[in-house]
Amino acid sequence: TQNFRRRRNRRKLLGTVVGDAFRADKQVDLDDAISSPPARKLARKPTMFTATPTFDFKAFLSQERAVDDKALVQHKVFSWLNWAPEVASPCYEALHRYFPGALPGNAVHTRLRSVLEGPAYEFTPENTLFGSSICPDEINNEKGDLADVLKEHWGECFPLGGISGAPFVGATGFGAFSHHVPDDGNILILYGPHVAISESGEVGQYLRLGQSRHSTACGAVIGAYKACLDSKEEDLEFDEFDMQMAWIKAQIAPHVEIIKKQDNPMVALAYQAAEMVKNKFNNICSTNFGSGKLAIVGGIQINMPHPLDDHFLPMVFEIRSQGCATKNLLNELHETLPEAALRIGDVAANDEHLDEHLDEHHDEHPAAPSHSQNKKPQSKFDFSKGYQAVLSSPQQFHVYSWLSWAPRFNSPCFHALHRSFPGALPGQAVHARIQAALEDNFGFTPDNTLFGVSICPDEINNQKGSLADLLKEFWGEIFPLGGISGAPFVGKTGFKAFSHHVPDDGNVLVLFGPHVAISDSGEVGKYLRPGQQNESTACGAVIGAYHAAINALGKEDKDEYDDADMQMAWIKAQLAPHAATIGEQQIPMGALAHQAYEMVKAKIDKIVNNDFGGGYLALVGGIQINLPAPCLDHFLPLTFEVRRRGEASRCLLQSFKLNA
Repeated sequence: TQNFRRRRNRRKLLGTVVGDAFRADKQVDLDDAISSPPARKLARKPTMFTATPTFDFKAFLSQERAVDDKALVQHKVFSWLNWAPEVASPCYEALHRYFPGALPGNAVHTRLRSVLEGPAYEFTPENTLFGSSICPDEINNEKGDLADVLKEHWGECFPLGGISGAPFVGATGFGAFSHHVPDDGNILILYGPHVAISESGEVGQYLRLGQSRHSTACGAVIGAYKACLDSKEEDLEFDEFDMQMAWIKAQIAPHVEIIKKQDNPMVALAYQAAEMVKNKFNNICSTNFGSGKLAIVGGIQINMPHPLDDHFLPMVFEIRSQGCATKNLLNELHETLPEAALRIGDVAANDEHLDEHLDEHHDEHPAAPSHSQNKKPQSKFDFSKGYQAVLSSPQQFHVYSWLSWAPRFNSPCFHALHRSFPGALPGQAVHARIQAALEDNFGFTPDNTLFGVSICPDEINNQKGSLADLLKEFWGEIFPLGGISGAPFVGKTGFKAFSHHVPDDGNVLVLFGPHVAISDSGEVGKYLRPGQQNESTACGAVIGAYHAAINALGKEDKDEYDDADMQMAWIKAQLAPHAATIGEQQIPMGALAHQAYEMVKAKIDKIVNNDFGGGYLALVGGIQINLPAPCLDHFLPLTFEVRRRGEASRCLLQSFKLNA
């Protein structure tokens, strides 16, 4: 009876189970093609079944390393954002040696959105169904992981996978899932195995939360490999109470001899597991769900040590639809910097075009009538050195553009941004750098920190993904200190009330500054708001006060204080002495934004104090820059300092400098 059961189980494993679960392009005779002891134990007699092909990972690595080696600036940016390991660290070396082309999960998500939501495919959260086939290991589903951020954006997830990431729901499960798609809608699938890299650079090892020793990841795939190496027949037999593991062993067994001979078997195993998952997915998926598109993203998820983002190595990115040829989009997940980031001729041409554009719009913001119209910049508003620094080394900004965070490289909006606000960064980058500086050096945490903002209440400053929103999501709810223009009109009394809400011996973080917009055509001070056909001013209060001050030049009658419009009256009084100088500048709205910052900063300095206890006061000040969609709003950091009672103030502005 026992021998009969063993023979029956072996037949199930090599025949029905494996055959139903997976189809390769061709069948192989085990005696001819597989010589490993585990394979012979699984098949004592010549047995025809479909097996996972061997993945040529050496050829893959050779090709990908050639591209990855050129992306050093990208690696530095991702490390600077606290997404990726520090360049040249053991973890970094292992990541880029063994998984070249791997990207932080947030970068993959951003690029997927850029491609899929574009005019070519028009995916939206409303018309798209999201499914994933990844290992259920909890480290693959933590907040901020790729699967999590995709779910947060695209909607709830249909889990197709089991241990190892193979889609064990099968053709039946995929069919059920795909028939949940909205009418004429689309499907997005993420699939792949996972593997960990420890802080010391060991592949396959992960230090889990609350544990003092590393453990394996992926445990199922590594366990199957070790079982095949040990060649214990009872470990390789089919077990109906462990069907997924039995299938994984059957797929790994034919390749153990090749894997174990590699310099790093865990790397070879990860790539073979990716091939295993890919082939099973291709066997079960179909486009028989309607007229929509099937977007497939496959690769290897790489679990990184805390606090780094888990990475993903894209190996498949394609679009399929019924009756149409498959479109390979994998290059969209590989950044390619231009051979010459900016050629001198291109810069000159764009500068000339921008000057014409500035002349065209200058009359909309008239200068002081008593001053020269030569628009010679005053030193206070001359940012040419910073602008030229951006043009001479723009690789960092090209990475932001590739992530759809920043204006298209060399566009009018790009030049307008860096001509008036050199050093401006996407809000996501500013948030990451603030977090790193305050957590690492001063012990700020969301639990011991009170967060306040003094920014203009204009709704475009508080949209999801804006700097204020990102900071709120991390540090906690906001105490609004500001009014129109961003000035802290709550005054000393308001700051005192706010700061006395701080936890015992806790800290205070304040973000402050005015805002200004830049249009797609590069006009400073203009913004196209959702639902409107024409652009409007931003900041409307500051620009309105400036125009009032210009109109009042040379007139004896001055605006009287208006008790019903106190904030605007104060803004006018602050800007009036500078209106003539601002009007002489080549870009008056850029100069106005900088003067508005000085106005807000002076008021902040008069109302804040460290009388709330023994904690730190962190001040982050600058100019918020509202950019056209899909770009993220930027922020030009002009103040970043930490104060504590009885200590000298510490300037942290260098935290925003990337040494690329």
